[in-house]
Amino acid sequence: MMRRAVLVDERDNRLGAVDVSDATLIIRHDGAFFVRTGESVRLRPSHRALAIVFEQTEIYVRERLEPI
Repeated sequence: MMRRAVLVDERDNRLGAVDVSDATLIIRHDGAFFVRTGESVRLRPSHRALAIVFEQTEIYVRERLEPI
């Protein structure tokens, strides 16, 4: 099943929305990574539809954290 995902940056600004499957946990959009949160928001006050919130994050790679 497809759901609407709202993309939010670190300052809580809405950057846009995309349709994703319920199993999606990470989205890459315009070179940034967004991680699924436990939050949801109404798309419009007059509608009952809810969208999943994806928050922008930096992906950490183990090699960068602990070099060999």
